[in-house]
Amino acid sequence: MADFSDWKSLVENIPVNIIVVDRDQNIRYVNKVPKGLSEGDIVGRNVLDIIEADDDEMTRERIERVFRTGESDYFESRSIGPMGKPSWQENHLSPVYDGEQVTAVSLTSRDIMERKYLEGLIKAQRDLALGLSRSGSFEASLTLIVDNAIAMAGLDSGGIYLFEEDGSMKLAYSKGLGKKFTEKVQSYDKGSPNMDMVLEGEPIYASYEEIELPKDDIRMLEGLKALAILPVKKDGRVIACLNLASHIHERIPLYSRDVLETIGNWIGMALKEQNGSD
Repeated sequence: MADFSDWKSLVENIPVNIIVVDRDQNIRYVNKVPKGLSEGDIVGRNVLDIIEADDDEMTRERIERVFRTGESDYFESRSIGPMGKPSWQENHLSPVYDGEQVTAVSLTSRDIMERKYLEGLIKAQRDLALGLSRSGSFEASLTLIVDNAIAMAGLDSGGIYLFEEDGSMKLAYSKGLGKKFTEKVQSYDKGSPNMDMVLEGEPIYASYEEIELPKDDIRMLEGLKALAILPVKKDGRVIACLNLASHIHERIPLYSRDVLETIGNWIGMALKEQNGSD
């Protein structure tokens, strides 16, 4: 079989991953090594070791087909990415010939996690719009909006504050937050730092530690990391606030922010309809 190490100087800097496997589907060559791993962690392993269990059979069959037919193939798969995080890949399979015999198969893979995420956002946005059209009450609409916003952003918690007649704001619905934390953030009075920040009317995306607000032991013990604060406006005036957070991720993805701000607009429309029906 050819010495694949000679290819390294040509392909190590291209924006795709290349793996070459033999007939036993063991990895003979890899052009890039994920952060946190060494070449020795990958070369010699069976390629199925780095594909999630749900895709094992499909991956095995696709590779065997290329060996059998000598024809290229394409499929998408979930794999274990750097530092053990899951990722989506698109894979192009090509035969490697030694004379007239296929002796190896090259897998050229590209990360499509962002594309898959955006596809999921579009579907979730469509489903949310349909759900809101069928919602039977304002409270049910708020619950649906917050739950879907958390899912769309890939986060795990959040809540929505509605403004009261005295100028304060009160938590109307929350999900994924501890009881003590929820009790601590149940409401904010007019003139409080939290209220002043929301009344500025601009979305904020930051880590929880970066937010310049008072933090006591209960707030810190909740363990929030990424935070999105989305003021909701009606006729140019802030009337509510959608907060989303994660106990795991450090940042809100850039490509989810437009969708989340659209959801904020939907909340404004829902509030307008609610006020109109009162």
